[in-house]
Amino acid sequence: MNRLELSQKFLTSYFSNKLFIGNKMFLRLNGLIGFPNIEKSLVREEIRIWQVRKMRLISLLSEFLERFNQFNFIFYKGIDIEKKYPNTIARFYSDIDLLCDRATFKKLRRVLNGNSEEVVYRKRGLEIEVKSNFFWHDMSSILPSRRKKYLNDFYKKTNKGISSFDNLILLSIHNFAHQFARLDRFFDIYFLIKDQEPNIRQALNYAEEYNLSQFIRYNLFLLKYLGFPIDYNVILNKFEKFLILSLFNKNKNRYKLLLIMLNLNPMYGVVIFLQKIFFLDIPNTKRMLKNLKNKIKI
Repeated sequence: MNRLELSQKFLTSYFSNKLFIGNKMFLRLNGLIGFPNIEKSLVREEIRIWQVRKMRLISLLSEFLERFNQFNFIFYKGIDIEKKYPNTIARFYSDIDLLCDRATFKKLRRVLNGNSEEVVYRKRGLEIEVKSNFFWHDMSSILPSRRKKYLNDFYKKTNKGISSFDNLILLSIHNFAHQFARLDRFFDIYFLIKDQEPNIRQALNYAEEYNLSQFIRYNLFLLKYLGFPIDYNVILNKFEKFLILSLFNKNKNRYKLLLIMLNLNPMYGVVIFLQKIFFLDIPNTKRMLKNLKNKIKI
């Protein structure tokens, strides 16, 4: 079975309350070890390890928030989205991700010696990652104007927490940026929209104002295709369907690149093409060289 078929089999098992009999590595790679339709005797030790890690992460988060209690941070996945799950034991996470506005990010970066992309608060192999720019780095240098506006507007509106519309947009962007690599991220979106909060049509209209609706649409298409019981049909052309299913199945960056180019102004599409094909992506090249240098030192 390929990944698509295994995912459909898992979802059929989950929503019919039957035991999933399948590939253990598939469960690990897709963050599904703690789900209720898994034979627990096979993964009991792994579940225990993840539970202990989660407790230690929550303790580290409390320490971080106490140290930086003068700042406002925004939760949008992982530890926050697990509250939507019927059973929070199902949702494991390896770190905790927070967002903050640019001014806060710069102050944290000076204190914790972060880089231009993220600040990491790390102790005993555990990490709290803080970002300001929630668009993935592939897009940062050529962000279209409406998406830049969203980045600015987002922090103006979220002093008291993230709205369901914004949470859906960010979860969709994050899942797409990671090339749909884990099935548990689809469950995050499913449980967020399960009770029609946010209303999908309204969320899409809101996202369209910032040229971001395609990220939600791609995720909704896969949710429906995989077997999640959502009451919304996404209409895509044959080329988009081919690229999305290929990206899900094979996790190849070229499919993501083509999907990005389909939904951008042609000028931006050409810039991305030149960056990726002819290695003109300067920020990413610098990052790669820095990582290589660090590996050589080790």
